[in-house]
Amino acid sequence: YLFRAALDELRMEIEVLRRTDQATLKAESDVIAREIDVLSQRLRETIATLRQENQALMNTRRLEQRTDEKEMDMRIHELNDLLMVKLGEVRTEVEAMKLGATRNAMGK
Repeated sequence: YLFRAALDELRMEIEVLRRTDQATLKAESDVIAREIDVLSQRLRETIATLRQENQALMNTRRLEQRTDEKEMDMRIHELNDLLMVKLGEVRTEVEAMKLGATRNAMGK
């Protein structure tokens, strides 16, 4: 009888310890799950922030590139205009030389 009583008491203690351990493990598991949720949310927020920053940088770079292209186009047009003026001056000088050569040839 004493053996059975001791055995029953031991079973009860083991059962209580098992339930306590299960409750502890469940509580720890819940804490870890909450921490994972928090970290997941932070990660999502960080990724969203990085995407926004990346998009802003890309937009800035596109704007800079367009500005650079416009400046280059303006320089090309300015250079083209300058070359056209110089070409006109050279043509005028050539025509003046032709006219002078013709006058010299007729005057001799």
